[in-house]
Amino acid sequence: MKKALASSFVVLACCMQAMAQGAAAKDPLEFIARAERLFAATQNEDGILLLWDALELLRQHPEQPTSAAGIAAALKLLQANDPLHGDRLAAFTAFARTQVDLATLYRGKKWHSAAAAQLNVADRFDPTAGTKERAQFDAAKAKSAEPPVAATPTLLQRESVLRGFGPWQERGDTLECGAHEAQTGWFDWIVNAKHADCELSVEFRSSDPKAAHDCALLVGVDSSPFYQVIAAYYPEDTCYDLVIFEHTDSDAKRLVNRDVQVLPTPDGFHRLTFRVQGTILYARLDAAPPLEVKVADAPRGHFGLTVGIKNQASVPITLRNLRIGPWPPLTEEEAKLEANAATRERVTKTIDAATGLIKAKPEVATLRLRATRGDLNTLPASALRSSLTKTIEDLLNKSDLLHPRWKKVAQEGARSLIAIADRYAAARQVRAAGRLVTMAAGVDPEGCAARLIAASQAVEAWEKEHKR
Repeated sequence: MKKALASSFVVLACCMQAMAQGAAAKDPLEFIARAERLFAATQNEDGILLLWDALELLRQHPEQPTSAAGIAAALKLLQANDPLHGDRLAAFTAFARTQVDLATLYRGKKWHSAAAAQLNVADRFDPTAGTKERAQFDAAKAKSAEPPVAATPTLLQRESVLRGFGPWQERGDTLECGAHEAQTGWFDWIVNAKHADCELSVEFRSSDPKAAHDCALLVGVDSSPFYQVIAAYYPEDTCYDLVIFEHTDSDAKRLVNRDVQVLPTPDGFHRLTFRVQGTILYARLDAAPPLEVKVADAPRGHFGLTVGIKNQASVPITLRNLRIGPWPPLTEEEAKLEANAATRERVTKTIDAATGLIKAKPEVATLRLRATRGDLNTLPASALRSSLTKTIEDLLNKSDLLHPRWKKVAQEGARSLIAIADRYAAARQVRAAGRLVTMAAGVDPEGCAARLIAASQAVEAWEKEHKR
């Protein structure tokens, strides 16, 4: 054979959206039918939540022929079985209209991205409230010249790369590598970061699953030796050769290998994992038995991936989810501290960048500051968070003359949602109340912080009592 990377908001969101996550892969019409049966069995809150999920799904695809009928059926069932349905819709519509009014004002000052943001908020609460304003907005065909928020680059984007040799093409969240000819040097994609003990992984898919192809991960790059795990598919053997190599300046030594039979995956992607734990290297393809080998010194340095081996060509492949994390995995408390540190860094960088944009690009500065304020509110309460919040608020008052009105609208809208949530809670429907509180916290995080904690605790208590 031939060889070769929580807060109360997060807790509540997890509790309240578990059903919605399950709904994403199901027919919303099935949810409506199930809700009707639940109402017949007097399980009203379960039915209400199912219908809210169904409406959210149906409104995402208004072009489908069944959407209008499904929405009408869900609303009819809610009107008949939820005493608070009318008041909830009235609160939603009133808040959506205030967002549309803001969108109109922003369009008037030619802040088109800001106007679009307010229309998007309005659509979440009442998809019909902004119909007229959106038509006027679209007719103007106005677009901001610059995206309002700079996305954090992934490890498969060139912003993260130290060296990228080869026919690499970024495609959104994926990276494509063109064909590789045999007897030529590999294509490499080396990340501009260094590792210690870690677990590195990537998912790959061949453009032709039956054709020869390969994918590899590297650790300890720019040192000697460095190490590589290759998953190379050989069509004549209909299996992958999984092998760990040790590379020095002048030699490549095969340390350990195993044949891995190809097993079908839902979308054709296979997961390659390479773990460094001191001097122990561990490699695995999908769920196959792992390889393990002990080396003389713990690899350290840059990391990345390669495509291409010498003894056969590789057809193009697509890669996604290149990730690295510490090994052993962080404890829950360590992970929380690391996430908070990363959030603080993002917030401070955004504040610094926005400060420099206020005069030249006030709309961009405003939208970036608003986005990072939401990020900041995922941090635990502290003197630093309060100070950063005040800094952001002061900058927003400088960048946007409409900000005081924007803030007032958000606060009043959140209070109206909380008022409805309190009525659901009084009716012992704590999960429905929790979902509304979550929506309110998305509008006014600071003003809803205490209520969010209380709602989270109520939902957790309900889940525990009912063992869900």
